[in-house]
Amino acid sequence: MRQWLHRIARQLRALVRGGALDQDVEAEMRLHVEMETDDLIRAYGLSPVEARRRALVAFGGVERYKEAHRDARGVRWVEELGTDFRYAVRSLVHAPVFSLSTLLILTLGIGATTATYSVVSTVLLRPLPFAHPDRIVMIWSHVPQINAGFAEQPIGGAQFDLIRSHNRAFSSVTAMRPRYFNLGAAATAARIDGTQVTSEFFETIGVRPELGRTFRPEEELPGADHVVVLSDALWRARFHADPRIVGRTITLDGQPFTVIGVAPRGFDFPTGAAMPADFQFPERAELWVPKRPLRTGPSELAVMGRLRSGVPVPSAQKDLDRLARVLESQNPAWKGWADTRAVPLRRQMVGDVTPMLLALLGAVALLLAIACVNASQLLLARVQGRGTELAVRAALGGSPGRIARALLIEAIVLTVTAGACGTALAYGGILAVRRFGPTHLPRLAEVGFDARIALAAMVVTLAAGIVFGLVPAVVGGRASLAQLIRRAGRGAGRGMPVRTRRAMIAGEIALSVVLVAGSGLLIRSLLRELQSDTGFTPAHAITFEVTLPKSSYPEHQPGMYMVHPRAVQFISQALERLRAIPGVAAAGVGKPLPLSGAQEWSVMWPENSLTFATVDPKHPAGADYTIASPGMFAALGTTLIAGRDFSASDQEHTLPVVIVNESLARWLWPGESALGKRLKLGGSPASSAPWMTVVGVARNLRRYSLTKGPQPEMIVPYTQDPYPSFSTMQFIVRATGDPTRLVSAIRGAIVQTDPAIPIAKVRTMEELIGESSATARFATGFMTAFGAAALALAVIGLYGVIAYTVHQRRQEIGVRRALGATHASVVRLIVREGVRLAGIGIVAGLLMSALALRALHSLLYQVSVFDPLTLLLVVTVLAGGVAVACVVPALRAASIEPRVALDEG
Repeated sequence: MRQWLHRIARQLRALVRGGALDQDVEAEMRLHVEMETDDLIRAYGLSPVEARRRALVAFGGVERYKEAHRDARGVRWVEELGTDFRYAVRSLVHAPVFSLSTLLILTLGIGATTATYSVVSTVLLRPLPFAHPDRIVMIWSHVPQINAGFAEQPIGGAQFDLIRSHNRAFSSVTAMRPRYFNLGAAATAARIDGTQVTSEFFETIGVRPELGRTFRPEEELPGADHVVVLSDALWRARFHADPRIVGRTITLDGQPFTVIGVAPRGFDFPTGAAMPADFQFPERAELWVPKRPLRTGPSELAVMGRLRSGVPVPSAQKDLDRLARVLESQNPAWKGWADTRAVPLRRQMVGDVTPMLLALLGAVALLLAIACVNASQLLLARVQGRGTELAVRAALGGSPGRIARALLIEAIVLTVTAGACGTALAYGGILAVRRFGPTHLPRLAEVGFDARIALAAMVVTLAAGIVFGLVPAVVGGRASLAQLIRRAGRGAGRGMPVRTRRAMIAGEIALSVVLVAGSGLLIRSLLRELQSDTGFTPAHAITFEVTLPKSSYPEHQPGMYMVHPRAVQFISQALERLRAIPGVAAAGVGKPLPLSGAQEWSVMWPENSLTFATVDPKHPAGADYTIASPGMFAALGTTLIAGRDFSASDQEHTLPVVIVNESLARWLWPGESALGKRLKLGGSPASSAPWMTVVGVARNLRRYSLTKGPQPEMIVPYTQDPYPSFSTMQFIVRATGDPTRLVSAIRGAIVQTDPAIPIAKVRTMEELIGESSATARFATGFMTAFGAAALALAVIGLYGVIAYTVHQRRQEIGVRRALGATHASVVRLIVREGVRLAGIGIVAGLLMSALALRALHSLLYQVSVFDPLTLLLVVTVLAGGVAVACVVPALRAASIEPRVALDEG
């Protein structure tokens, strides 16, 4: 080891003193030459000029001794590398078109790959930021006989208590449900997104607070539950990161809460993207409060457990199955309703977006391959165009290895520079994804520039430089001096591997077909999604939410239904004030509104329905359950198909009424009028719920998303004590003009109704549609950018091959022209070559697409993977690109004069 260090130190000293040592060698050699010159003059009487010439010939020149001295010092190879590097930079600067083209191609490929991989690795590969995240599972109710439209179903309080206290597989179990709060005094209150959790929440998720402590079991109980843990973001934004926040009292929903802790930076679980949309969790949690779930009533809990060390998920599932049988034995009414399913947290968080991200990763890999092929084409063409230069360097004593090394260094300089530019492009792309990416993309806030990814990009770039430079180096370095001189004389480089280039460009076109076809399918799917019938008119409509604190708006549930008189009074007064605003055409309440991503669901039993004649009461069917006010349909811009809307006379003690949608009416009473029919909540005709009379039939509305068809739905008036809580209500206002101009007046109407209630989530219905299609827009935007880049690269590559072919066949074309060939025949000759290459690539690409595009199946809406119109458009677009790539070189070939045959013969 010491010998190596000593050698390195000696070489470094030699490098530093290299100039002085060369001067010493040169001075010593000059002295020897002068002495030899004097000896020749004295011995043979030669003239001084002739004597000096003979002395120089005898010694062989000073440079030879300098080189030998450098070899003795062991630093010659370093100096040669430096010389080659400087030469490569000068050479690239003097060829700006080639350099910029290659840099642009590689920068695009490397930047797109790095940015996409950063997103995919964060979402799919990076470990969750919790302690032992592989031991965290979500627990959902699994009742196949309930066709609620979603697989993940909430768990009730009684079942949670049993799992919490009698399980054998989990070290801790916690329950969560969303809860919105109004933070601050009445005049300055702001709506905050929070979560109610049981005391084991932070222990189960594996997170320690940044400040203070987390919840204690006794703080779940009423009277002791007015404590709160703040998120780091809320602590910094609203409380200026005050380190003395622990122990302070803040106002939530008009009640004092004591801050006991601050969560670590970046922790905001549970997020809406990580949870099923049907639960309507907020985009991110800003605070947490403890709450023991009620054993009775609609708890709708999301349950999470931490597995004991060494317990796998299948064993936990068996334990949950055991507890389901225990619950059924304790209460026969639970028979068939107690099954649960354990889902690993990572799968829960990324399950819906995994196909999209993998498709994008495959697409960017194809794009990088196309960029590599194009860059290789340019480098090969550049080597072949430098025949004269290589011949001169060989004539001056450059060895094949030295020439190969110089070419390789030039390629490395190009690719390393492209890697740096690509890293900068990736950084900008990551920032754009974080800012404009869909909120439903899990872990979006964690996506960021990682130095490790940048380093990996540079390593990949360097490897690409070696690969790209290897073939040109071999082509240029193995040729003999005579071959190089002959090529230089011809000027065209006939040693070029034309078949290899043609095969590469055909493969490039094939890969481009896959990307362009994929982008075309996603574009058609997005257009179909945006053109789907929502059932309402989004223009001129705006929505907002209010949260009604239970301290001011109490509600209780004596039976199946909820009683909330003060909330009903607030809604009625607020609607009256909203309708009085100038420019308001209609106003209403809907819980939930269309495309909000959530929906209540209830079992029900219809009267005189033939479809229910054979239904097993133990396996009842149900429908979506919506709360509405008079005017909601008018505010949505839709009309009833039959019957009437709700009216002010539909009150608590009047005849219970219901409006059904088209799907429910056709299902329950096919071929009949639904008006006057009756149905009730509950799974049997013996249910204690009152019969509700159908007074109207509404159009089907898209409740969940643009891609999920409407489900059977019953709509009840908010004034007749429907069962869901009124803690958060959604309003909709239809304006005669621009609805955003009414926001200030809307806020004033709510303040007049109750100064302590702020409005939140103010969005136009058009923005709501945009949010619903955000994931599809994200995937389509990425794929379209990749497809456009691939198409451009393929056209450029084909143009390069055809242009090179024209240059190589100049003499042949000159002969053809001398023998009478017309301009048109020459154009057809060249275009035929390009069309043949493109045809091979397009056919191969279509065959590849038949296999590769199956991965997009889950991302497409009402579009087949083998959609003929899309494939026809892909072929048309590529044909246009091929025409552009072929016509220009073909016209240039047609302009070659017959004398070229003589000039280059």
